[in-house]
Amino acid sequence: MAKVFMTVVGMGGYDEATYRIGDNEYTNRSIQKALLTYFKDTGREFDKIVFLLTEKARENNWEKVKYTERKKADDGSEIKIPHEEEGLRSFTEKLFPGKAVDKNIADGVNDNDFLSIFQQIYESMDENDEITFDVTNGFRSIPFLFYPVISYAKELKNITIDNIYYGPYVRGINPTVILDLQKYGEILDWANAAHIFRISGNAKEILQLSQKRYNGLVGKNKGTFGESRTVSKCLSSLTEALLTCRGDDSEESISKSAKELFRSKGKKESSSRNKEYMLFDELLKHALDSVSEFNKDMNHYELGMHTAEWCIERGLVQQAYTALREANISYLCYAFGDNNDAFNKDYRENVIATIINTYTLKSLRHKTDPIQDIKKVKAVSENEKYMILAVKMLNIFDKIPVSFVQQIFRNRNKINHFFMSNDSETIDMESLKMHYNDTVEFIKMVEENKCSIMSDDEARSILNKYVPKRNNIFVNFSNHPSENWSNEQINAAKRIVSGGSIVDIAFPQVSGDADESEISRTANKYAKEIISLNPSAVMCQGEFGICLEVVTTLKNNGIKVLYSCSERKTVETVIDNRTEKTSVFKFVRFREYN
Repeated sequence: MAKVFMTVVGMGGYDEATYRIGDNEYTNRSIQKALLTYFKDTGREFDKIVFLLTEKARENNWEKVKYTERKKADDGSEIKIPHEEEGLRSFTEKLFPGKAVDKNIADGVNDNDFLSIFQQIYESMDENDEITFDVTNGFRSIPFLFYPVISYAKELKNITIDNIYYGPYVRGINPTVILDLQKYGEILDWANAAHIFRISGNAKEILQLSQKRYNGLVGKNKGTFGESRTVSKCLSSLTEALLTCRGDDSEESISKSAKELFRSKGKKESSSRNKEYMLFDELLKHALDSVSEFNKDMNHYELGMHTAEWCIERGLVQQAYTALREANISYLCYAFGDNNDAFNKDYRENVIATIINTYTLKSLRHKTDPIQDIKKVKAVSENEKYMILAVKMLNIFDKIPVSFVQQIFRNRNKINHFFMSNDSETIDMESLKMHYNDTVEFIKMVEENKCSIMSDDEARSILNKYVPKRNNIFVNFSNHPSENWSNEQINAAKRIVSGGSIVDIAFPQVSGDADESEISRTANKYAKEIISLNPSAVMCQGEFGICLEVVTTLKNNGIKVLYSCSERKTVETVIDNRTEKTSVFKFVRFREYN
């Protein structure tokens, strides 16, 4: 990281002028001499001082400064008297020994020259340089070239700009005030930040620039620009929530970030504006316009659709598919349940997502009784409300195409799981847009068919036909009779079956010589016995092979299957000066096989 001063040397003999910078004044024929003296007086150090010179500028200003004094003769004619004074090379060497670097540049009379100058300026910069420019002298094209070079080098070499000096000398006006145009150079950074935001939706660059500007201000200016910085912070928080698909209800969510953003925007609009910051504020205005839809009150599926649309506009395929999947699920939550269901993970995944997958993958609409696959829903024995909603949903799906939703699920999973599957189907922007439009049409069709949604009683009768209500029985299929259980374990079992009864079925003794077929026959026998009881829950613990088959059979029949979790504690007892240790197992909870 080097400190560099870079300047373009003109061809002229320039008039003597007084240059003012800050509280300092310097009389010279060269702005470079004035700036270098100022740097020395104020203790600024540079690792390198680069002079960019055409052939003519080198001749007139490098080794010697050549200029012409004009006087009038007695007869009224003009006399030109040539003069010389110390050149820039030796002047710089005295103030900053060993720092001067001279670089040849083209004259700038054609397109090739301009490309050459661009390259020469660029090559004068090194990685991570901190550069101060002087753009006063040289061809009029030089200052124009500086700005694209700066932008280019910022990206490729990570340079930073400390100052951009310009001394607008006007004959007859004294002193010449040297201006620092750095704040106008900042506009390039603002434009780049706006571009990044427009194409990617990422506002971090805007936030960083506002923070940088804020840190460089003092007093009242700092307070005034602080409001713009606050808006930038809130904008960055919102876009981060959008880019990470924060559709939840936390403080970091899309909806709450949007509310905070537009609350801060309102505060800013009610305060005074500073002309100096109006360009940055204009940038913020355009950025805020692009997220204005999120300032509306909306339910969860509307939020998902707005997020998907926002992401599509910026080519964010992964985020769009993630939002679109959840928007479809959320809409079905609202259409067939209530607002609270949208935040119920069990209902979203175990009911709606399961129905979508089984209904579409297994082509259930071609079966005589599509409701039979309601048994695939994991909540079958636990929540009658959700099972009724599932029946009503399946009934509507017979009228409305729904297979595209499952394709959305698949595409989202493929992307979010790094395409680690055998499915190599391409996912592109066109398919994403199609699925978005399909979702819009799907929501419209469901709304139009809401009058066809069956009543709860109709759905309950169908549910009872295909999924009979289970008895409040807890089957203990193990080698540990329930009469030996602790009160904690007994109470836990009864809570699961709403205070019902516990039925013991002793786990069979299995010979070590038994082969796989015998294990299967035994498992099948006991599974049938348990199923005949139509229990709400079963604890299955015993020989591994039988357990595996019984658990699988019971779960395929929609029965909840559990195992007991215990903690072993060591109890020490002193008898006749001897310490005896015994292990005691304490029941902790039942855990479901999954």
